[in-house]
Amino acid sequence: MCGIVYSKSFNDKDVTNTILKRFEAQRSRGTTSFGFYLPESNRLTHNVKETRIKNLLKRSKGQNHEVLFHHRFSTSTADVPNACHPFSTKDFFKNNYVGVHNGVISNDDVLEKQHLELGINYVSRQKNGQFNDSEALIYDIARYLEGEVDELTARGSIAFIIIKRNKDGKNKTLFFGRNNGNPLKMKMTKHSLTLSSQGEGKDVEANQLYSYDYETGELKKRYLLIPYYKSSWYKSSGYSNNYNT
Repeated sequence: MCGIVYSKSFNDKDVTNTILKRFEAQRSRGTTSFGFYLPESNRLTHNVKETRIKNLLKRSKGQNHEVLFHHRFSTSTADVPNACHPFSTKDFFKNNYVGVHNGVISNDDVLEKQHLELGINYVSRQKNGQFNDSEALIYDIARYLEGEVDELTARGSIAFIIIKRNKDGKNKTLFFGRNNGNPLKMKMTKHSLTLSSQGEGKDVEANQLYSYDYETGELKKRYLLIPYYKSSWYKSSGYSNNYNT
């Protein structure tokens, strides 16, 4: 279980307080490691200390018009900075994808083998061979969005938020979605768009790919099967929530 928060202002207002408020409301979802991404400065920051990550985010307060934030309860790797979300595909694809995930992937080993054959090396890989299963998901979604595959291969409990950026460092599209394994809330007003695992807003509909176009400001959705299978971790931990089926 982890928590994800995203907020974007449409009128150049700072969203730092919104991010931290949403985090506090759902902090029980994970406080073992953290990370955030600031698209305007293309800044990706990871840390395993709650106080430290808050201070790092607050340092740029006043300039944070868009923030993608993740707080983690680790299930696949130790709590180390290179295993923290958000993950970036950097220059592997035509576009860069920066994303976060809440949930557990059940076929991450299969995905890793596929990705290794393509020349993808996970930054979350540890010396003992472990890696963050969420990084496997981010690359799987990126391949789908790039048109390399026709469907998602990843299976598990999934809620995600991904920012697509072009080679010039310009945000193109915000994508988000979930299956029946994990929650995701959306609150959109004329002033801002906020997403979080819990809190204000309406439930994001399962098996729909939501897309927000940065240029036009248009929000769309279309059907996308996001396969859900309970992982061995969920079964052994006894964890459940109202979104499990």
